[in-house]
Amino acid sequence: MTRKQAHASLIKNAKQVLSQTKSMYRDRLKDGWTLGQIDEMDIHFYFSLYAKEVEQKVYIDQIW
Repeated sequence: MTRKQAHASLIKNAKQVLSQTKSMYRDRLKDGWTLGQIDEMDIHFYFSLYAKEVEQKVYIDQIW
């Protein structure tokens, strides 16, 4: 992958993430959440709930 292709891929990914984030905010607002509640939630855990389950290595420091 060339530097130009990598840059284009990063930009495409950033636009996709922004679109998904806006969609998530709109959906939560429709469900009655406030902006403050959305901003305060653990977004990484929220996204992990909807992520595809993939087998990954688990290290001891992640458990303790």
